[in-house]
Amino acid sequence: MRHILVTLVVALVVPPVSAAHFGQCSTVGPNFTVHGDPISYTITVRTVSSTAPSASIVDQLPPGVEFIPGSLSCSGGAGGCAYDEPSRTVSWNGSMTVSDTVVVSFSVTTETLPDPGYVTNEVVADDPGFDALLMSRTTCVHRSGEQAVLGPIFPISNHGSGWYQGWSNGVYWNSVSETYVAAWIRSDYPTNSNYEVQAVTVDPEGAVGVVQHVSTGQVDEQPSVACSEVSGNCLVAWSRREPAPSINSDVYARLLGSGAAPLGSEFAIYQGSGHQGNPDVAYNSALDEFLVTYENRWASGLRDVVAQRVRASDGALLTWANVATGSDGGRTSLRAAHLAGRDQYLLVYNFTPTAGDPEIRAKIAPGHLGGVSPAPEMTIASTLTSYESPAVAAIDDDYLVVWSHLDVSNVGGIRARRVSGDGSPQGPAGGFRVSEFEQNVVAYSVPLVEFAGQQGFLVGWDHDDAATPTQEDLHGRFVEPGMDHASFTEFPTWATIDWDFFGHFACRRTGQCLSLRDGMTGIDGRFVWAWLVFAHGFDEGTFEGWSQVVGATP
Repeated sequence: MRHILVTLVVALVVPPVSAAHFGQCSTVGPNFTVHGDPISYTITVRTVSSTAPSASIVDQLPPGVEFIPGSLSCSGGAGGCAYDEPSRTVSWNGSMTVSDTVVVSFSVTTETLPDPGYVTNEVVADDPGFDALLMSRTTCVHRSGEQAVLGPIFPISNHGSGWYQGWSNGVYWNSVSETYVAAWIRSDYPTNSNYEVQAVTVDPEGAVGVVQHVSTGQVDEQPSVACSEVSGNCLVAWSRREPAPSINSDVYARLLGSGAAPLGSEFAIYQGSGHQGNPDVAYNSALDEFLVTYENRWASGLRDVVAQRVRASDGALLTWANVATGSDGGRTSLRAAHLAGRDQYLLVYNFTPTAGDPEIRAKIAPGHLGGVSPAPEMTIASTLTSYESPAVAAIDDDYLVVWSHLDVSNVGGIRARRVSGDGSPQGPAGGFRVSEFEQNVVAYSVPLVEFAGQQGFLVGWDHDDAATPTQEDLHGRFVEPGMDHASFTEFPTWATIDWDFFGHFACRRTGQCLSLRDGMTGIDGRFVWAWLVFAHGFDEGTFEGWSQVVGATP
């Protein structure tokens, strides 16, 4: 197997911070420039374990920008670069040895752009015998002053030993009360015999409400929350360990009303034999109800995934469905996203076969879940070594599925793939890269995805520091709707001297997102503005999110 590594890097000068205002163009990171200023591109191509005797790099400039004469330079390999004015193309052609690196740099002017907006530059690196690699870099060309810093960190709630959030979505935007609702687990540290679910509201200005006790203080874990767009009621679901000597767990839930105050008593979504856990809550706006998805683990070793409908007005249990099961392997980590226009869900989950490599699988299901059990499974991703922790979001007539993976070279990362509303997977069979290091990084994990308004989908994940793998940060990156590649710069939503992990976020359609993390002393919050520019918190020139390893056929 031969590999080629390509990194497209944009080095920009960040303008001074000024007052923020809503602009025509929105982005994050250092890949933005003021209208009229130049954009500088640096394309790095590196072979990994084999030669590339007939390598090429082709960059046809996007409309609206003009090549700056005299700005082109290249180094490495045995070849040369040139700019062809009639075709508006920068290119490099030559040969590369093992572990060779070619760097091509040049600049373009944005003076000829008629208005501020997006500029997406695409580069193709190729060599006979390799898979051609398409890399893209989107730059926001904006008017001076369209920028803002990340919001300040503010405490949500103090806790004992940790925020045991797992893979569930612990924060949601309540469009009726116009507040975020956050749910987490608080332990009675240092005893650690009880874990209870707590919840609180946070308004768009960062004002925190009264902390509410949701569960009865047993061993409760992995809370997830969603809110009705009609009544404003929210449903929190969680996993509860059964009393010893049982090693099983059940799924419980409770409705919340105004101010996240509990409505009525907690109730069981499922309470029976085996282990039921890892719940997640999705909202169905067409039927005004919730869908609680979770996984079963039976004593026989069989693992399947199921879903339960819950009425939003009063918490009544509606129909239940076994989504997928079989003796061919285990199915876990079920997540759902709802398309209102079709009143349907995309249900995504891990599939671990009895023999072979794990996959990400999915099913399309109607809002009432009828016929989902016998419906055929679709494969979202199956071309790499290991997959886990899928998440999914929807907008218009598209879903975006994200997951963490580990490839044959022990390289961890986050990938994504679109699925159209008719149930057809789009783009590359293995999905596209959202972020990936060039080394094994343990905590590329717990990916999340939310639609964040004008900017598109915000993908986030737990991210180990490259130099200090025990130091975790929370990173994010945007994927524009309808695109089969990530856009803009990977950025840290949290990057402090202490550990930042179990990150979760919820977004409004205006573009504001509330990002939460389990800090050293409690749950902390921070606002992420999807339609504004982040002016700090980045290490320019280290854009591993643009690097990609592509394997050729032997």
